[in-house]
Amino acid sequence: MKNNVIAIAIDKYQNVTRLNNCTSDLNKILDILITKYDFEEENIVKLYDENATTENIFDALEDSFAKQNSGENLVIFFSGHGDFDDKLDLGYFIPFEAELYKKNTYIPNTSVLNYIKAFEYRHVVLISDSCFSGSIFSYSRKTRNSHERLYEIPSKWAVSSGRIEEVDDGIPGENSPFTQSLIAILSSGTHNISISELTNQVVKDVADKYEQIPRGAALQNLGDKGGEFFFKIKTKKITKVQDKDFDSKLPSTLNEIILEYFNFQEKLEIAENNNNSATSRRLIEELKYIKKSLDRDMIRYFELEKSDSKFLDEINSTLGVNIKNDLNELKSYRIKKQEKVRVQDYLEARRLKDVEESIQEKLTKLFNKKKTNFIHKLGNSEENIVSDYALVSLLKDIFSTGLSYSKNIVIEDIFKDIFFYKLAKDLGKITKYRFEEHFEEYSRNIKNIFDKEIAIENNNENIMYEEFARNYVSEFRKK
Repeated sequence: MKNNVIAIAIDKYQNVTRLNNCTSDLNKILDILITKYDFEEENIVKLYDENATTENIFDALEDSFAKQNSGENLVIFFSGHGDFDDKLDLGYFIPFEAELYKKNTYIPNTSVLNYIKAFEYRHVVLISDSCFSGSIFSYSRKTRNSHERLYEIPSKWAVSSGRIEEVDDGIPGENSPFTQSLIAILSSGTHNISISELTNQVVKDVADKYEQIPRGAALQNLGDKGGEFFFKIKTKKITKVQDKDFDSKLPSTLNEIILEYFNFQEKLEIAENNNNSATSRRLIEELKYIKKSLDRDMIRYFELEKSDSKFLDEINSTLGVNIKNDLNELKSYRIKKQEKVRVQDYLEARRLKDVEESIQEKLTKLFNKKKTNFIHKLGNSEENIVSDYALVSLLKDIFSTGLSYSKNIVIEDIFKDIFFYKLAKDLGKITKYRFEEHFEEYSRNIKNIFDKEIAIENNNENIMYEEFARNYVSEFRKK
């Protein structure tokens, strides 16, 4: 269920005493909600400092009213000055341009509450960290016990940093007591937190340490139906798949990871456009983990496909010879050689290595006669990317000894790169034109790198290849 947010925070008032921590407080809360709970940055409207005028605040409320959906939620945050007129029994939010003691420049709580009453969202929550914000509870009833089934029932709630009293803004550069408690509870939460549970904890935390007493309750006469809003932990889309059914589930899992990757890329772009460096750093770190998971699962998928015997049959068919016995013999000598090295019988290990190399030379000669046929099979269709990997990887295993780590990395990077773009194209995240450009590059690289690998391997020269590998990896990392 979509969570919409109107976030209002004012430190730098035009005509009223400035505050210290309102914008930083709200940014920290929003970062936690976006990171840990089911909130997305694109659904948040921020009105900070000079943007938090009376006109802009009401425009945001009007816009939310026009776009409301009964299947969505709305959370309104206000962090700034507040006031209360005990003669009128009326509380106020103080916008950016308000003039001190001129009530006609303030926003009466009732004006905001009227919108809350008219909203048809599933849940509406108002969280206010301001002086006298407890005055909003003239329309309230006692906090009820929480149960997650209440999430399905509409509700209208408010949480305030105090009653009808002044509240502490906190030490400059730190958090207000109210926000400090919110941050601590939300950041340490391990389960979905109901608005009543959050309220009860905040009241206890703040009241035990400070003079102010926060309050939270349902707004009884404003359309509350007895339900509750929950801060729901984000569900993990990247799930661990059991080995036994990894083969069938992996393609859909890869799609989920790709979608998650682009989702975080979009969030990062928004954060950078808003000059939100803290969120940007966090998202960049998250993208690294997503990319690492994606790389791991793609290679695992490739390796599963490679285990299919049809690719070895294809190699035999292209060579015109069944090399199965040679491969088994080669494998046997390698195992024996490693065992002799382990027991430090280096003389016998050297003899076994000579036999291994003679078998390898025989296989390499077979391959060189048909090398062009193999190269022509590669990079011809996007539908064959995975089978291309299987073929290249098997040929590499069969006809190359002692491949350097950098060679294996480059080969894997070429395939991970193009497979990523194919999945992104199939999911509608990039255009077919962008994919086609990358596919042409892939086709050139895989034919080129494979051709060089065998030729250089035969001549026992690695300089040309290593230079090619370094250049490719450098270009790949720029993407």
